[in-house]
Amino acid sequence: MSPTRPEDLNSIFARACNSQDIATLLSLYEPDAKLVTRSGEVLVGHEAIEASLRRLVGLGGTVASKTVFCLVQGDIALMNSDWSLTDGRSQDGSPINISGRSSEVWCRQTDGSWKLRLDHPFACTR
Repeated sequence: MSPTRPEDLNSIFARACNSQDIATLLSLYEPDAKLVTRSGEVLVGHEAIEASLRRLVGLGGTVASKTVFCLVQGDIALMNSDWSLTDGRSQDGSPINISGRSSEVWCRQTDGSWKLRLDHPFACTR
């Protein structure tokens, strides 16, 4: 699924998380994209990002994401999103409920679709 409108990106991401669709999640990232983890580690490229996405969907629960703003200039979109994971479970079975406000940079591809270049899920989280 290739999003062609920036406004659709967060709902596509949440749906893919909730259906544990790693292929769709990974397809939303450019091959050399960067993802910042909760600890501040910067992951680069599909292989590292895929491992992180597998950990995320492995928590189960329900992901929700709502765009706070989307500012588009040419082929670049700066987005800020409120997101949450509710009713997840850690490896030991304890409940996980987390939320945050992300900062994301999406880039329009030559086919008109949009892909994540920079993803910082905890950028605006205190």
